[in-house]
Amino acid sequence: MAKLSVGTKVLSCSFGYTAQEVIGKPVPILMPKDRVDELAQSMEKIAKGEPVGHYETKRLKKDGTILDVSISLSPIREGTGKVFGAAVIARDITGAQSILFYMLRSLLKPVLIIGHH
Repeated sequence: MAKLSVGTKVLSCSFGYTAQEVIGKPVPILMPKDRVDELAQSMEKIAKGEPVGHYETKRLKKDGTILDVSISLSPIREGTGKVFGAAVIARDITGAQSILFYMLRSLLKPVLIIGHH
């Protein structure tokens, strides 16, 4: 099982954890139960040395709140080329998703046009 080895301010700001709370913990502590299978698929690609392109998914904050996130993963290699980990970039896009939802919803509302003859 993949484990978190480096904590950053992102874990504190976006997810509500301190680095000490997550270092060495299994990655699924940041994942809703219905998204845990994503990890196995991503780790298979990383083990083969393949990057995992950008995708949007959900992650779990310490308080149980679900975040919309944009994630990309790349393999980290030793000097010999052997893969020993993954670099992960996760961006909180919850606000952007909410704005998009409301914009789309407003486009679907019926519009009343009053003309002047």
